Amino acid sequence: MAETPQASVDMLVCKTCKRADLPAADKPPGEQLYDKLTQAELPAALRIQSVACLSNCSNGCTVILRSAERWTYIYGNINPESDFEQLCMGIDGYVKSHDGIVPWRERVTLFKKNCVARIPPALPQEDKAE
Repeated sequence: MAETPQASVDMLVCKTCKRADLPAADKPPGEQLYDKLTQAELPAALRIQSVACLSNCSNGCTVILRSAERWTYIYGNINPESDFEQLCMGIDGYVKSHDGIVPWRERVTLFKKNCVARIPPALPQEDKAE
């Protein structure tokens, strides 16, 4: 049986995020995370974009996973070094889900413990009579 193609998923990565537990570097940890993600083998349906700030500065690094008909998730407190493998596994689970909700038992610990918010999918626009 052929696998059905996945709907596109956007991942926003805060490139300005910093972390007190990492040594100072030329690039902020958020930008380092973005660079690592763009070089990783991730699902083809994933589009990665860096953004200037996601206003979760005290809990960086922060990312958003979203898709038009799925729940949107915001995750913080990501260490680009020690959490990278779990992050990639969590991304894969989100991309494979039909509604963005990965069952709790299948969710990576990083996502269970570091969800900042989840936002429902946009409601379809109803036709308006003129």
